[in-house]
Amino acid sequence: MSRHVGSAEGRSLDVRRILFYGAAAVACLAAPGGRGIGDQDAVPADVVIHEVGWAGTKASSADEWIELRSNVDRALSLSGWRLVAEDGVPSVALFGSLDASGFLLLERTDDSTVADVPADVFFSGTLENSGETLYLVDSAGRLIDSVECGGGWFAGGSAPSYATMERVNPRRPGIATNWRTHDGSVQNGHDAAGHALRGTPRAANSVTKPPHADFATSLATPTVWDDVEFRDLSTDADGEVVSRRWDFGDGTASDAQHAVHRFRAPGMYCVALTAADNDGLVARCERWIVTSTGPGDLNGDGQINVIDVRLCLELAQGMGGAVASREDADVDRDGDVDVDDARRLAEFVLGL
Repeated sequence: MSRHVGSAEGRSLDVRRILFYGAAAVACLAAPGGRGIGDQDAVPADVVIHEVGWAGTKASSADEWIELRSNVDRALSLSGWRLVAEDGVPSVALFGSLDASGFLLLERTDDSTVADVPADVFFSGTLENSGETLYLVDSAGRLIDSVECGGGWFAGGSAPSYATMERVNPRRPGIATNWRTHDGSVQNGHDAAGHALRGTPRAANSVTKPPHADFATSLATPTVWDDVEFRDLSTDADGEVVSRRWDFGDGTASDAQHAVHRFRAPGMYCVALTAADNDGLVARCERWIVTSTGPGDLNGDGQINVIDVRLCLELAQGMGGAVASREDADVDRDGDVDVDDARRLAEFVLGL
């Protein structure tokens, strides 16, 4: 990410006016000559307010900081963008660029707030401990993200912890249930006095904990005749797994918690389970399943088709056609090759 420094302005800006008064409000907020992100405009939630150190740090309660995060896989120009509080303080002009899936760190006053993580933007003005409503607006005046904490911060803590307020799922709205207090499990950076921050500037949030996806299978090397049971073993450390999606690698899928599947042709299949938790976070587990033909391939060509049905019927009628293995004709494993075997082969070929 390229470093860039923005300036703060003290005039009061009510961002809600942008949504109602159009061009006049936009002109008030957009920098002269500023443009958005070129040919690809941002849409809401492309960039989000990701973490707020509203209480400051152990070194100084005035050392406040804010982190933005990109949710898109392309670089974004922030020319003409602003991060503004509803009461006008702080009001921060942004410019430069934000890398794909990157972070933007805003530090109050100078670069010592987070001493060992370089700032991208400096701002002035206090984040009130009683709460703030923050808006992120692009160069055209479109509201990209907001955190409405005017009645009190959703999370975070003042002395002695000075823990930040962290967004749980960066792809979900910034409502109260999507914010939690930094839990101490992961930390990044130090304050001006060398204390470890209760926060994660320019890193994944401590409270963003996707589930652990895992599954077991009833058969390690099934044949095309076998029903394979796929059992979900997924867990979630801070909630519960609420949905699953199986992709069997052969063009079929299932949303069942525990699935039963039969592969219709021999081969190697990448079976994937995607698990989602109650925070909307997802994890994926993949395993390769090798499936063999099993009985029924009478002519030994590696597949079961109408030719095998014909050969089996000839054997059942005593005509004795040339087969790779007579045992492969005894599909039902009753010790005899008869019309029942030919019927089962025919049903298999027809997908019944």
